[in-house]
Amino acid sequence: MADEPQADRDGADDAEPVESSDVSAGAESPLEVEAEVAADYLEELLDIADLDGDIDTYIEGDRAHVSIVSGSRILVGAQGEVLDALQELTRLAVMSETGERCRLMLDIAGYREQRRKELMALAADAVGEAKESHEPVPRRR
Repeated sequence: MADEPQADRDGADDAEPVESSDVSAGAESPLEVEAEVAADYLEELLDIADLDGDIDTYIEGDRAHVSIVSGSRILVGAQGEVLDALQELTRLAVMSETGERCRLMLDIAGYREQRRKELMALAADAVGEAKESHEPVPRRR
């Protein structure tokens, strides 16, 4: 009986290489798993809240992205505060399922994409102003 825990430990050590060989043999990548777990979590959340929305997932670089395509911005909140909270809750749900910290990015109703475009335009304006005046440009929101 004293040998059984040792055998379990040896079996657990042997299991890790099998899992990594499964990944190389075509199993889902960790980022795809993150996106799938996040999408399942958000779909259940939408059902509970009785809200409509389609969920899209994709991988960009080293980050899983999940988008809720919806006409309603109720899940975005003022200045994206609800969106930020939902993103953190979704990251926690993924971490609880996978055991790994994730850097998942959540977008709802195109809010983050629109905000990115606004910030890019603001930055371009500031660069142009700085080049013309040769002075520092004050920070704006």
